[in-house]
Amino acid sequence: MRKLLLPALAGLVSLTVAGAAMAAGYNWHDHKNPFTWLFGNHIDTHQQLKLNNDGTLSGFFYVHRLDLDGDEVPDTIGENIPLYGHCTKPEDYPTCQAGWNLVAYPCIYEVNGCTAMFLYHKHDHPIWLIGPNIRTADGETFLDGDRNQVPQPGRPTHFHWLTRGSTHEGTTLPSTIADVENLFGVNIYVDPRCNVSTAEALTPGVICPGYFLELDTRAVSSEPPTSAGPEWAFRHGGKNLLLVPGPDMRTHINYVTSPDPDTTATPSLPYP
Repeated sequence: MRKLLLPALAGLVSLTVAGAAMAAGYNWHDHKNPFTWLFGNHIDTHQQLKLNNDGTLSGFFYVHRLDLDGDEVPDTIGENIPLYGHCTKPEDYPTCQAGWNLVAYPCIYEVNGCTAMFLYHKHDHPIWLIGPNIRTADGETFLDGDRNQVPQPGRPTHFHWLTRGSTHEGTTLPSTIADVENLFGVNIYVDPRCNVSTAEALTPGVICPGYFLELDTRAVSSEPPTSAGPEWAFRHGGKNLLLVPGPDMRTHINYVTSPDPDTTATPSLPYP
């Protein structure tokens, strides 16, 4: 059995999922087979994915009802729209459920020539530059990106980095990157600066292997919606993001193919 990801999850295996069974969607099972994929960082507290034979991933992102004011009444916004956030702590998991279906595509140089460079992080998702390269045009040399590296067909909105394992508050977060290496018969280079558990610890300019994530919002209530408007809201980065079931190109956007011309990030290019 896999080691639990965070100290906060230590009591998870003993928790009943009876509360979650009353809600729509797949429940949290602490990365039990077949959803054994691990990035080796904090995202593993709220994803369950499996590695497919073509190198893609498939599975779910997880959420739970929020009670930000601690009054023991689940929060709502607007016209009684329920508010959810990612599951990350022991108290979240009894009612943790799948909020999104996920499909993920590799962005790994040794697999498909794809690269991603970390630019910055400010309260929300970290921002990555896809296909970083130094280009010269009109007599000017500058940092550029490459949108041809974004999977097509597809509509991924999120890039997330891989590690060879990281630590969070003294606890090791294991990675299953070796499963991709075995699948493709490659040795994936991971800059040591990628081996961190949170985006706050990433170094601007570092290039990390990872995956593009494509999200589809799920219905999270067993009750039919009361109107044609948003069914639920996701809170992230201090913002409430309104959702209806279906393709989601709103909640997790975090990559660009052309950086701010004044960016101070200097790419560390380990590849030709």
